[in-house]
Amino acid sequence: MAYQMVRNKLEKTQRSIERGIQSALSAKVLLASLQNRIKNNHDLILSLAMSTLYYSKLSTVDVYQLIVGILPEFDHESCSSSNKDKQCLEQPRVLCPLQTLHRKGQEGVFPSPDITPLLEEFCTSIDQELLDLPSSYDDTTTPPAIDVSDCFGGYVEPQQITAEQDTHLHKIYEVMEDAIELPPQLVELENQQDKLIKTQSALTSELQTLENAVDEQKYGPGGLLWSMKDECFDVEAGKYTYEVCMMGKATQRDRGQKSGGTNLGTWDGMIIHSTEEEEDHEFAIEMNWKHGTKCWNGPARSAQVLVTCGAETKLLSADEPQTCTYVLEMESYIACNDAYKQKHGL
Repeated sequence: MAYQMVRNKLEKTQRSIERGIQSALSAKVLLASLQNRIKNNHDLILSLAMSTLYYSKLSTVDVYQLIVGILPEFDHESCSSSNKDKQCLEQPRVLCPLQTLHRKGQEGVFPSPDITPLLEEFCTSIDQELLDLPSSYDDTTTPPAIDVSDCFGGYVEPQQITAEQDTHLHKIYEVMEDAIELPPQLVELENQQDKLIKTQSALTSELQTLENAVDEQKYGPGGLLWSMKDECFDVEAGKYTYEVCMMGKATQRDRGQKSGGTNLGTWDGMIIHSTEEEEDHEFAIEMNWKHGTKCWNGPARSAQVLVTCGAETKLLSADEPQTCTYVLEMESYIACNDAYKQKHGL
């Protein structure tokens, strides 16, 4: 369980890093494009900011947080470099309660009155426990147990918004979209991308369903027997036909007999030999069927299938080395494991 938790956390971090790399590459292309067309630094920065907001579709609150984070008029002492691991916790102290900024010689105020209600709602929604954090931390202070697993360098990754979630900036995005006429090739590529994303999502969901269905105790490590769980295999030996059904029964019948027969046992699991164990075993895997029909004046019948590596799954032979104890040999790709490779120097 602990291993899976660590793995999930590492995979989540890796995905965030990959998204960050993709975003950085996109920003590099965007900046290069703007530099070729805009020589004035002020206009360049303004165009870069507008392009970033447009393509990321950030919410009003996210944009407000970004601006507050760079304006010197706001207090950033609580987010000092010595306290980086607390930055996600400290950020609301800078954002809320709302502060109005008016620079001398400039028109308007920040934030503008039309978005103030939205920002006030944001401040109200912040967990009171977060707002009550102490202004500084030392060895005697224990902050509340707040999940900051999504916080990287004091920055919480924002999510794209829809018109229903944030009407204010979305109206601006819509105006910008109307002003941009995308090349037909780009539109077609975006449509193809949407289809591929949906296909990927469906396949991921299907894979998750299959993984959840695989019971390692029943089907072996990694669902080894899942692909053949409903299959039966047979071989003729002497005057009998021997059949084993995965997760089912093993049966002995007279040749030509299609049904019935003698019950040799029901599925009782398998043993996978390690590299060291294979020194004493010719076969990589043993599968067992037990508690079959009792022999007259003897034990209950049982069957053991010894599996070695092969391109296809098939029974090769059947024998009765002891009374009512049957041993069958099988070839299958499921036995082509690391232990087999090491033993045979492959």
